[in-house]
Amino acid sequence: MIINPENALLDSACPCCERTAVFELKVMPEMYDPQQLMVVVKCHFCETTFNDFVRINEMEVCGE
Repeated sequence: MIINPENALLDSACPCCERTAVFELKVMPEMYDPQQLMVVVKCHFCETTFNDFVRINEMEVCGE
């Protein structure tokens, strides 16, 4: 698996294999709700995929 360094989480512990792993990170809009993002991470070692949904209006504002 080749992971773009800009889309990687380094040195995170995988809850499944418990190894310190590199995770591939993807964020994409949820199809049915434009105010919601789907966050997906995949473990480089065991290839387990985790996902969650984040509402844009519940995120913190940066730079203000």
